[in-house]
Amino acid sequence: PEDNSNPLQAEVFSDQPNVPFSVLISALQAIEALLMV
Repeated sequence: PEDNSNPLQAEVFSDQPNVPFSVLISALQAIEALLMV
């Protein structure tokens, strides 16, 4: 699910705009897993 209210996503994307989207999604999913454990 795409959550546009996620400040982390915007911050990461703004900090590293050259990171492939697949890598970005993987990182976000890993973070979400840690937060939702």
